[in-house]
Amino acid sequence: MAEKKIIEIEIKDNVSAAQDHFNDLRNEIKKTEKEVEELTKTYGDNSDAVKKAEKQLDSLKNSYTELSKSATDLGATFEDIYGEIKPLTAQMGEAEDRLYQLALAGDTASKEYQDLLQSVGDYRKIQIQTDLAVDASATTLDQK
Repeated sequence: MAEKKIIEIEIKDNVSAAQDHFNDLRNEIKKTEKEVEELTKTYGDNSDAVKKAEKQLDSLKNSYTELSKSATDLGATFEDIYGEIKPLTAQMGEAEDRLYQLALAGDTASKEYQDLLQSVGDYRKIQIQTDLAVDASATTLDQK
C-alpha cells in the first residue's frame, strides 16, 4: 500500500529588498538622464560634464541590467523596460480601431482589412495563450 507523506516547503525571498533596489536604480537613471539632457543643452554634446554624466548613466543602466539577471522589477512600467515600444494591447487596440473604421465604411473586402484582421487575430491568439499560461501558473499544488 502506498504511503502518504506531507512535504512542507518554506520559501523565503527578498522580493521587497530587490524591488527597493530596482526603484532606487530607476529613479537614479531618470534623474541622470535629465542631468545629461540639461548639461547637453548648456555645454553641448562633447563637454567633459556631459561625458561624465553619460558615463554615470551607463553605469546605472549596467547595474539595472545586472540586477535584472537575478530578480524581476515588479514595479517597472512597460516603458521602463522596453522604452518607446507600445504594449501589445495598445497595438492590438489601434489595429482593431482601424479594422472597425474599415468595416463601418463597408470596406471589408480590401487587402488592408484582411491584413488587419489577420494581425488582430494573431494578437488575440498571443493574448489568449498568455492568459492561459498565467491561469495555469496560479493553480495551486492541491489543484494540480
